[in-house]
Amino acid sequence: MIHQTIVFAPHSWGLTHVGRSLMVAQELQRRGFRCVFVGDGPYVLPEESPVRAAGFEVHPLIDLTKAPVTAQGFDVHTATSLRRLVSAEREMIQHLKPAVIVSDFRPSIHVSAAIENVGVVALTSTRWTHYWGNRLMPPHEHALTIQVTKLVGRTLGRAMLRPLAPGIWERIFQGNVRLYNDLLAEHGLPPHDDFLRLLEGSVATYLTDAPDGCKTKTHLPPQIRVAGPLYWTAPPSPGWDDELPRDKPWLYLSAGSTASADLFPSLFQELG
Repeated sequence: MIHQTIVFAPHSWGLTHVGRSLMVAQELQRRGFRCVFVGDGPYVLPEESPVRAAGFEVHPLIDLTKAPVTAQGFDVHTATSLRRLVSAEREMIQHLKPAVIVSDFRPSIHVSAAIENVGVVALTSTRWTHYWGNRLMPPHEHALTIQVTKLVGRTLGRAMLRPLAPGIWERIFQGNVRLYNDLLAEHGLPPHDDFLRLLEGSVATYLTDAPDGCKTKTHLPPQIRVAGPLYWTAPPSPGWDDELPRDKPWLYLSAGSTASADLFPSLFQELG
């Protein structure tokens, strides 16, 4: 007997977001729920995607591409792109009628679900919440960081700016949430304090990192739960290691699906 429908809405162009959503969906499917993935990225929509390979239903749905996420960090939407995604998401919700939506870095779905009165469970990295226990560092791309590090060097500059980092991030996240709050206000819905609050689930938020590798604050509210580590690994293709040398140790490097390819030459040079 199939129970209620659960929609999984990860950032479909990011393998980490899709992979850990898959781990949760597989468990829920074993418990009898109908799990449907939405998106149009390479890890969800194509026939060879990990989601389809795992046997899940896919509902095509426009998504952010990788470019704005890697280039702009958390400032991923314009007013036009946000309205476009929310419109498509609301149609999807009305069609699939999910009992709940599981989101993993699809910011727009939090607005759409609120408008359609559907609960959201969020999967997220601890550092993308207010419950990260590590000291904040100033963002590399911030104008002040760039200016100071040019003057005194990277190490000294970042040390000098560290006391200012919480305030810098606070202003960034308050600015990033304005587009979403504007749209919520049009529907008579309350605003979020900042972008990190937007990314929290209205039902619950699960932190997906390994607790021993990503410190959390001492006291977490009941709706914030540690579920990690959720580290999905793709099943290896037969014979993937046939051509690798047997007379040397192997070193496997992965910087994720959204990493810059420019990173690898320097990594190889240092490790070599």
